[in-house]
This record gives sequence, structure tokens and C-alpha cells, in this order.
Amino acid sequence: MSNDSAVEQVQAGIGWVPVPVFTGGIVDGIVSGDGRGDGTARLYATHTSVNTLKEFTFDGSWTNTTNISLPFVSYGALLLTDGRGDGSEHLYVEEFLLGGNTLEFTWDGVSWTPLALGAAGQQLIGAAVGDARGDGVKRVYSSGGFGVIEFTHQ
Repeated sequence: MSNDSAVEQVQAGIGWVPVPVFTGGIVDGIVSGDGRGDGTARLYATHTSVNTLKEFTFDGSWTNTTNISLPFVSYGALLLTDGRGDGSEHLYVEEFLLGGNTLEFTWDGVSWTPLALGAAGQQLIGAAVGDARGDGVKRVYSSGGFGVIEFTHQ
């Protein structure tokens, strides 16, 4: 199996059967969930080859795809979670090269709106969201070449 495609693994009684979801370039981060808040689960993947975040909606096949343009290269770190603690799911994607930016994408009912959380000044390759301080506040954590950065929504 090459690492230039997203593959669905379907349980077929005696094992797992790979079903191609997308082929055509390097795909790194991948998450699934109800990112639009409309009750429909979707698959999200960073298409690193063309700096795009792909949103796949299964409607009998995986051809229903939305492309969300990224202003940078992202390897690996992709989250779909309520990072603000506001009850809504948001997509978080991180920049691997240059300034190490983290973007939060929010579905506004029509399109995905990006918000820059800030630049970490390092290559980012890992991310987490949670109440790591134990104070009831969710925060976004980014990790990379120089350590861990914490972002708090104000």
C-alpha cells in the first residue's frame, strides 16, 4: 500500500479489505467526524502535495469532495475537535515549514472560515486539544522542532 492515498479499511468477516477513498498525491493528517455540525460524519485529510485540506462526504461513494485551500505545507497534525470549548467542532491544521502557523477552520454554514492562532516559529508535526492544566479550559497544543506551544482562546 503506497502512502500517497487515503484508504478505507472495511471489515469483511475474515479481515480488513482496503477500499481506495482518494489517490493522487501525498496525504498525511486524517480525521473523521461531524465538522459542519449537521449530523453528517465526514472524512478530512491534508493533501500535502497541493496544500489542500480535503473534506470527503460519503453518499454511496467518496466522490463528493470539498477542497479547502491551505496557505502552507502541512504534514501530519490535523484535529477535528472543540478546541474553544464552545460546543462546536473546529478543524485545526499546522504548518510544517517556515513559521509554524496553526489555523483553526470553522464551518459558518456556507464555507470554512480560517483563523490564524499564531506562529510557533518552528516546524509543527503534532497537535492535541484538552484541559491539560486541569482548570476547565480547553487549549490547543502544538509540538515540533523546538518543543510544545500552547494556544488559549480568549
